[in-house]
Amino acid sequence: MKPRILSYGEIIFDLVGGRPFLGGAALNFAWVVNQLGGEATLISAVGNDDFGLEALSIIENYGINGHINFSSHPTGTAIVDSDGKFDIAHPAAWNQIEIPDLEDGAYDLLYMGTLAQMSSFNRERLTHLIQSLSVSVFLDLNLRHPFYSKEIIFDSLQMANIVKVNLEEWQEIKNLTSIEDPFGFMDYFNLSHLAITMGYEGARLFFDGQELQYRPRKITEVDPTGAGDAFSAGFAMGILSEIPEINILKVGCEAGAAVAANRGAHMKLPDFVRNQLLL
Repeated sequence: MKPRILSYGEIIFDLVGGRPFLGGAALNFAWVVNQLGGEATLISAVGNDDFGLEALSIIENYGINGHINFSSHPTGTAIVDSDGKFDIAHPAAWNQIEIPDLEDGAYDLLYMGTLAQMSSFNRERLTHLIQSLSVSVFLDLNLRHPFYSKEIIFDSLQMANIVKVNLEEWQEIKNLTSIEDPFGFMDYFNLSHLAITMGYEGARLFFDGQELQYRPRKITEVDPTGAGDAFSAGFAMGILSEIPEINILKVGCEAGAAVAANRGAHMKLPDFVRNQLLL
């Protein structure tokens, strides 16, 4: 059976050099999950506009299951600069994500970030969804200034079982919680796995009192957009596939590196990455 994963969050067109690339963390994550042999269902929203209609068409062609409603706001966009920083348009359709009726027990994991939780509309509905499902929760903190708060970070961590952060986000967490030790942090929030990504230096994985580190093969970075989301998808699929933890770390790092070596988040992963998890 394929792992069945719910991916909740934003659909955004990333404007790179003035050219639009369909993205958003939740969609990027779902795209890679499907390539790695999972079955992703995307819960999101678009505007009733040209970008929104284009997004729906592309997502259908991708073969991603979708529960995507039309919002009164325009489809999300973000200007991406040469350093990979985002200037996110707001308000946008991802502020109004409707939750469909879902069968409890039908899914193995729910993926979420913090950006879409900036609206009370979404936060209330997402909390209710998690409470109604017997499912592991994967939190990719994915902090985008100014679209987060201490309350959102703490509430998200308390709902999560698995957490992925980058180095900047880990520093933010340490400042907010006054917890310096990754294992102490995991104990406090009752986490099974914690990954801290470090760009081209790879990532650290903490689990069951153990720490592992992996550095992917060297690449020439072209566009970092979506690389963290690809890591998250590999990380989640590795856990659900019950492969050894070093392989979980490897598939996440290599998926992220492959995306960073290409322009746009939605590339076809190399066979050596895909073949590790195809079921």
